[in-house]
Amino acid sequence: MANNKNKRRSKAREATPKAKNSDIVEAKNASTAVGDNNMNAPPANGIFSRGQLTSLIFLTMGLSRLLQVSNAIPKETQGDDGSVLSLTASHTCMSFFNGTAMDEDPASMCLDEGLNALLKYKYALGWQVTVLVFSVMLQCWNRDEWLIRLNVGFLVTPILASMLALLSVEETLIHKGSARQQVIMAVVLSCVGAPPSVDWIPFLGGTNNLPGSVPRGSKSKSLQSLMIMTMACYFFFQGVVQWGYPLVPSYIQLWSAENLDSAASVGMEWVNKEVITAVTKTPASLVVMLFMIIDKLTLAFLFFFAWFYLPEQQQRTLLLYTAVVHFVSGTYQWPWLENQVIDNSNHRMVDFTIAGFGLLAWILPPLIWKKKVG
Repeated sequence: MANNKNKRRSKAREATPKAKNSDIVEAKNASTAVGDNNMNAPPANGIFSRGQLTSLIFLTMGLSRLLQVSNAIPKETQGDDGSVLSLTASHTCMSFFNGTAMDEDPASMCLDEGLNALLKYKYALGWQVTVLVFSVMLQCWNRDEWLIRLNVGFLVTPILASMLALLSVEETLIHKGSARQQVIMAVVLSCVGAPPSVDWIPFLGGTNNLPGSVPRGSKSKSLQSLMIMTMACYFFFQGVVQWGYPLVPSYIQLWSAENLDSAASVGMEWVNKEVITAVTKTPASLVVMLFMIIDKLTLAFLFFFAWFYLPEQQQRTLLLYTAVVHFVSGTYQWPWLENQVIDNSNHRMVDFTIAGFGLLAWILPPLIWKKKVG
């Protein structure tokens, strides 16, 4: 009897610390849940939370830059039959690019065929980026822990990347005043969207331990996540390999004539021979190409963020937006760029293929596959 009592007492002593530890863990989980609920709750002292307000500022600035690109495209005077009678250089283009430093007449430079082809493509690409960024912001709108991390990612690309691109060509290709204004705006946006702590940096702090998120193991093995990651890799390949790699020698030599053959053979097959010649003769086109690469890298980050954080339902919504954007691009934007881009039908086919796969992934069930155990 005495031995049994001693055994029961020792077991009670062992159980007491375990119970205390479990109570501490439950208390921590409860406090974490309360903190997350407070984070997701509507702001008490304003209409928008910090993440929502920063997202609206970023989106507004993106739309203003898109309008700036639109104003830089020369104005066309068309005849009754739809043919272009004359082109008028825009004041936005002449005030941005430094034609004097390039020994070119600003008006003639802004009417260059190669530069205008790239400006039109940049404008069309800008609309795609804006719509897809807006769609991801909508998916994260009620989750400040996602929205703040998304905004921190935008500080790297496109904001920081644009600032470095402008500083690298300041006074050589663009006016000093234009570059300084853009850099000051980038610094202000960086201050607005700065993370509260290291934990708010995307992919590093807090990773995927967010309330309501799908576990990493199941989310990364669904059909929707596979399509999202495929799009991220596709845009990264376009920005770095297809467009960025040919720019390395051209960037160093500022589109000298010696780079014509290499630019035509590697990564710039989407531009025809005449436009390549015009781009080679117009160093200002390098600035447009740099910003087009930044747009592609922004899309790559956007889809990787969606793959890393968003649950399956939000990924479906992004795939639907992607399908619509690429369908519109293949139907309206590429015909708008005809006679300036080679293999127009091939690019339209790529857009229609992406739209088809995006729509298919939106319709089909998750098709989550699990690894067999034993």
